[in-house]
This record gives sequence, structure tokens and C-alpha cells, in this order.
Amino acid sequence: MLKLNNISYSYPNGTPALCEVNLTIGQGVKCAVLGSNGAGKSSLFTLLLGLIKPLKGEYHLDDQPVEYNKRALLALRRRIGIVFQDPDHQLFTSSVYEEVAFGLSNLGYPVTEVRQRVEETLRLLHLEELQQRPPHLLSFGQKKRVVIAAIIAMNPDAMVFDEPLSGLDPESAQMVTRIFEELHQQGKTLIVSTHNVDFAWSWAQQIILMKAGQIEANGRPEEILTNTELMKSCKLRQPVLVDLYQRIQPQLSSGHYPRSVDELSQLITAAL
Repeated sequence: MLKLNNISYSYPNGTPALCEVNLTIGQGVKCAVLGSNGAGKSSLFTLLLGLIKPLKGEYHLDDQPVEYNKRALLALRRRIGIVFQDPDHQLFTSSVYEEVAFGLSNLGYPVTEVRQRVEETLRLLHLEELQQRPPHLLSFGQKKRVVIAAIIAMNPDAMVFDEPLSGLDPESAQMVTRIFEELHQQGKTLIVSTHNVDFAWSWAQQIILMKAGQIEANGRPEEILTNTELMKSCKLRQPVLVDLYQRIQPQLSSGHYPRSVDELSQLITAAL
């Protein structure tokens, strides 16, 4: 469980990044973090990984306060992995295989286990044919899949993804979404920053809505994403399924918001 108590942080030039953030994310939860550019999502993520230290407040992992010495931070990063929005920030080896193996080797896993994990992860993300290619020669979407593979191979308890679907073609986006579901079934905590409110609506169990470095709202998708005024105040639109349902709801008997096109179709069919 990740817990932030009254966290505040400002950049070295004094610009506020996070302001009195209180937040709990339980183990095994699918969590989507929404907010316009500059809302504080990236700052929140770098804090979760221990890359920045709060100026105020406490960060707890499984009820234990996070410490900021080298040993404690190494242990933290074994348990929490992050995929940044720009994959070029995380790619630096000479081949896809080495990229996925790098973190495992650094953690001291035996060579045979490193090989097994890398091969399994490359298959999972359909990267086998690219394993000897230099990462810098790959497309943006391929690079992103390589970075995701490198994090999955390390098997952390929680995985943080900054705009994981941006720049992906529909097939790759569908693949990544399917992998998220597999990770969720394994009990992993998944924290995803996204501007895609439709993805957040169909996928997430918890929504964190950020604005100007603060938590504007935190709760279930049905509580947050159906609130028209709240979404407007954060410069976000409502999910398409929510908008459609609100328009036709008087003709339907159900008070249950559909989370997929199939659910909406069933509601309409039942009303005919």
C-alpha cells in the first residue's frame, strides 16, 4: 500500500509542484491519474519512485516510512517500477535484449534466471524478433514496449506508467492494455497517468484527479468521471460512454453507468 500524508514539494527555483497531497493507493488496485498538463502528475510519479524528497509530509510504503538513504531507495525501486512518457529517457544499452536484462543483472539475479525472465517478457510484448536490434533504431511505439518490458521483467509490486498508450498504434495499445489486465490478475498495483478519459473509464478502479499540484478528487470512476462540473474545472471532458448514457438515460430503466460499449448496447437492447 502506498500512502502520502500531507506531502508538499517545490522545485529548486521555488515553483510549487505538489501541495498538501494526501493519498492512499491499495495493493492490487488499477489506478488512473488524470489532469491537464502541469497538474502535478509527473511530480507525483517521481516522488513515488523516491527521485525527489518531499519538503513536507511523509511517504509510507506498507505502513513503513520511506527513507532517502542509498540502501533504502534501492529497496524502494525494487518494489516500484516506472515507465516515463518518453522512452528515450530510459534506453541506453546496445540491444533490446540487453535493455530488458539490464535491471535484472543489476539486482544480482543469476544468469540463467535473467535469461528466462527476459525471454518470457520479450514474448509477452512480441519483441522476440527485435531482441538484437539497437533500441535507438526502433519506432517510438517499439521503444515504449521495450521500456515496459524492462520494468515487467523486474517483477516489482507496483508499476507506474506515465502516458503508456500515447504514441502507440491501436494494435500495440490493445496489447499493452491486455498486459495490464494480466498484471492486475497477478496482484500488481498499476498506477497509470493518462489524458485518455475513455481508457480511464473502462479500465480503472480508482481515479485520482489532479489540478495545480493538488488532489482535486479521489474515488471510484462513477464518482469522479460522471461529475460534469468537476471535469470541466480540471479542463477534461467526460468519457464518451458517460456522455452518451447521460443523454439517453431517461429512456433506460437502468441507473448503472456502462463501462464498455457492450454494456451500453445491452442497456439499449433491453429498453427496446
